Amino acid sequence: ICRYKCGCSPAIPSIIHTVNFFLLFLGVLRVHFDQLLLLCMYVVYHTMHGIFRLEGANGAISRIFSLIFFFSQNVAL
Repeated sequence: ICRYKCGCSPAIPSIIHTVNFFLLFLGVLRVHFDQLLLLCMYVVYHTMHGIFRLEGANGAISRIFSLIFFFSQNVAL
């Protein structure tokens, strides 16, 4: 999915799939966690991409910092 949507290097998704394949041997929970993390990264990437398009660089940067602050507050709790 990532290969076609975000236009990143084809090597990156294949590395991720390889890592996930090896993590299968370490336990299902770990793989689920990693895929959840990848999904979050994917969603965040597309959200940032959309914000950059809509608001331009200045609006996007302020939004990104507010998101980072919001997440860091929630993780700390």
